[in-house]
Amino acid sequence: MNPTGKFTIRQVAEKTKLSTQVIRKWEERYDLVKPERLENGYRVYTQQDIDIILKVKSMVEQNFSLQTAILTVRETEAIHQKPRAFIANEELAEEYVVKMLESGAQCDEGQLMRLLQRANMDFPLPVFLQMIILPFLRRIGSFWESGVWPEYQEHIASQVVRDYIAQMRRTILTDPKMPLILGACLPFEQHEIPTQIILLQAAQKGWRTMFLCPTPASGAIEQATLRLQPQKVILSAMTSHPFQQDDQLLLRLDRFAAEHPHIRFYLGGAGALGAAIGKKLNAIIVTEDIDVVLSFA
Repeated sequence: MNPTGKFTIRQVAEKTKLSTQVIRKWEERYDLVKPERLENGYRVYTQQDIDIILKVKSMVEQNFSLQTAILTVRETEAIHQKPRAFIANEELAEEYVVKMLESGAQCDEGQLMRLLQRANMDFPLPVFLQMIILPFLRRIGSFWESGVWPEYQEHIASQVVRDYIAQMRRTILTDPKMPLILGACLPFEQHEIPTQIILLQAAQKGWRTMFLCPTPASGAIEQATLRLQPQKVILSAMTSHPFQQDDQLLLRLDRFAAEHPHIRFYLGGAGALGAAIGKKLNAIIVTEDIDVVLSFA
């Protein structure tokens, strides 16, 4: 360690008892840590980076899957690093979530939409998404899984949220000269809201955006990409269904991406992260880092 508190990758390997190859894989493929790059190109890591790597290593040694370990540690770190503004607004945000759950339980689409509109006015977009939309979606998902809500209630509530997010995105006027981001679920994947949220954030940054559809037909992603020529393509799978139905899907899309190097392809979602483990993807970037996806670089 030098006086600045930075570590080289070899020092990190010594402290974690992991090879430099494993550390680079966790860093580059799964965005586990984000080391600083010096002018000479070398990576330097902080003690916090080392602690995160050790937490993942510990969970893996306890027979957790690498995907589960990374997602758990990432979520824990996010909770610990919440800005003070988030903490100060938690009570109001929780009130909105509870009222939205009450409206969802009654299948009251109108009231649920009004609550979304009010919450959107009370909070800036990042807070609105992180403290209201995502917690609400997680809770109605758990209600359905546990049998508290029947399937139709979960569908109605999530569709209202989906429609509202898509409507927000479409009302943002972007310069027609700006580059395009194309978002799509993978074939057999119905959960489109995460992609809609990313596209909304992209529109806020000035990107032109377009969403293909949930469960696109085989070849539809490739055809849309060739027709629209986006600068970036965002692919999402929250479940493992796409890969159970087509075990060659990722490799086929990766070959297509490699044939079009001027277009950047990104893959995210819990199901996609799990399916990508152990697969060598040459052109598709597996990431959950929204800043990387939405960068104009």
